[in-house]
Amino acid sequence: MKNTIIISSARECFIDVIHDDADPNSWFVRRWKSYFETRKQVSSDRFSNQQQALAFAHSMKREYDLR
Repeated sequence: MKNTIIISSARECFIDVIHDDADPNSWFVRRWKSYFETRKQVSSDRFSNQQQALAFAHSMKREYDLR
């Protein structure tokens, strides 16, 4: 089962963390940009544990908020 944690849902910077229970050592942080009705994936990073993935996602959100 895939679990998704949404960190930011801003139109210009949508950030989510994805984890699949079938692979316990893979956590993905993805960043998207929305254009009208579509979304474009800007980046995807892989981590081996939840703490690293969430720390990176929150730092990415803080960096976006400072702009």
